[in-house]
Amino acid sequence: MTLNRRDFLKTGAATSIGLWLDTLLKPLSLLAGDIDRAFPQMVYRPYGQTGKEVSLLGFGAMRLPFEKGGGTGESVALLVKAYEMGVNYFDTAPKYVFDKSEEIVGLAMKEIDRRNKNVRHPLPYYWTSKSGVGIGDTKADDVLRRIEESLKRLGKDKIPFYHMWCLMDLNHYTEVMKKDGPYEGALKAKEQGLIEHIVFSSHATGEENLQIINDDVFEGMLVGYNVTNFPRQDKAIRRAAEKGMGVVTMNPLAGGLIPQNAEYFAERLKSSGTGMTIVQTALAFIMGQPEITVALSGMSKMEHLEENIKTLNFLKVFTETQLAELKSKYLQDLDGICTTCQYCDVCPEDIPVYRIMEVYNTFILKGKAEFQGYANWLKEHQELDFKAEIEKCIQCKLCEKNCTQHLNILERFDEITTKLL
Repeated sequence: MTLNRRDFLKTGAATSIGLWLDTLLKPLSLLAGDIDRAFPQMVYRPYGQTGKEVSLLGFGAMRLPFEKGGGTGESVALLVKAYEMGVNYFDTAPKYVFDKSEEIVGLAMKEIDRRNKNVRHPLPYYWTSKSGVGIGDTKADDVLRRIEESLKRLGKDKIPFYHMWCLMDLNHYTEVMKKDGPYEGALKAKEQGLIEHIVFSSHATGEENLQIINDDVFEGMLVGYNVTNFPRQDKAIRRAAEKGMGVVTMNPLAGGLIPQNAEYFAERLKSSGTGMTIVQTALAFIMGQPEITVALSGMSKMEHLEENIKTLNFLKVFTETQLAELKSKYLQDLDGICTTCQYCDVCPEDIPVYRIMEVYNTFILKGKAEFQGYANWLKEHQELDFKAEIEKCIQCKLCEKNCTQHLNILERFDEITTKLL
């Protein structure tokens, strides 16, 4: 389904009020049977004050099938199919998918352009990239070089949305904003027409994000947000929307944690009253909030794309009562869940930190016995001995410095060796 410009403008103009409300107010009786199997029309929202209308579902190109052994062609086909189904926001970056993501997205955009060659008014689409001090881009010229490299990979002459990447805290933000630093490089690139809008991605706390937002130097933000951690970023998201910024969320399924523990979450989501599947509930929770511009999803299979788009059939806003209930049920139990983003995979002693933290999730979700069973299985079948690995730790805390969830990893190491095993 390729949307032409006329259809797009109709949809985009109506989305903010008419179409969005129409979807919101669909009788629940219509959300069963055939409607559940149908693909709804994509919803578009304005990205802040940029004048761009973007799809509510965005494609996060960090988990393309290429990463799981699939070919480039399979990844390109998935991205192109997403566009044909109405997705027009594609998020990529250097280092994603073995440093191939930008190149693959570039190939997909080339194919989209080829197919649109004889289309009078094709659906506009937008792409992103990122840089910052986290990958060595410490000076303005480093960022300009990075942008030129990204443009070559993407096969484009500009980048619509460019992120100051992965701000971990206010110290990190200060480094980005310093004289002749990454932000200054982005400003120079904008003046040269190489990028259009400077935005930021963040793993900082909600309070730290509020300070960054209030500095009025960015046009949008990308932040981790899902049913397991949403109270942390609620105030920042609402403040960004008040400021007229675009708000893009990542990690809607907590790094796969939600579908991988469907039984656990199903039990705790019974009272939400949505009648949806676990994945649909998690996505609709985000998509239904009008302050959120785009919900990014890292899709690696066609069925992921189809399931995510079908979630638009169930678009609805959670009531304040439901939000309060989710806070009381989730924040107490799930605060500190590892999303297995693998940013901690920097240990100088080669300790598989993220694997240990992934198994620690089992302790949080299912208790000590389940954790011990999983850890013992790994020791027996994969020769992964947690105690032996943790003994190699030199207390450098590099894993904690890079943890996007700000977990007390070394405290967990101690707990594992002294109390759990």
